Amino acid sequence: MSWLSTKTRPDLALAVNKLQQRTAAPRDEDLAAIKGMFRYLRGTMKLGIALNSSSNDGENDLHGYVDASHQDCTDGHSTEGYIFFMNNTPISWRSAKQKVVALAQPSQNYEKKVCIKTDSDNAVALLKKDGYSSTTEWIDNRYFFVKEAMKEGLIELILISDDDNIADGLTKPLAVAKFDKFQASLTLTEPPTALNDETGTDRHEVDYNDDDSDEIDKDVDELA
Repeated sequence: MSWLSTKTRPDLALAVNKLQQRTAAPRDEDLAAIKGMFRYLRGTMKLGIALNSSSNDGENDLHGYVDASHQDCTDGHSTEGYIFFMNNTPISWRSAKQKVVALAQPSQNYEKKVCIKTDSDNAVALLKKDGYSSTTEWIDNRYFFVKEAMKEGLIELILISDDDNIADGLTKPLAVAKFDKFQASLTLTEPPTALNDETGTDRHEVDYNDDDSDEIDKDVDELA
């Protein structure tokens, strides 16, 4: 599951990240979450990443999103997430617990600022401000390469709304409607009809039913 979440299925990244943090002391609800993830995967197993050669205007387009939740982990750490697209194809993403404890939400959003689009107006303000202040002097100098890249015109940091931030789905659980929007924004797709014909399955057929659900529960229980 870890391989899938890092190679072909960014929609699994947050769930796998959270479950990996519970491996040392798993609980009953963690087992239930694993079963739920297998059911979701069973019903979406045909989805994958389709590589696009270029954007509509013939030029390669690289853009990314970044987000962070604030101290959502039990030890006070925050969860960060980012995702980059090349020609609307996800090519790099991550959902992980930040290594340092963020003392306030602006610094927590500043922790992983190698991005282009963010919903953190505080992080944008920090990057556009010159020099240190009493509240930001603790930030390590290695993060200031982003500011230099902005000055040199190598990247453009764009402030967007939380609803438009795709990386939101890599930092916190979403309600069904918002998760469906998140999944759609990842541009995951099924293989061409010809490939499905070779396997004898219908492209629009959902590979999930109640009988499969019982089998998943049994298999996961045996692993536990």
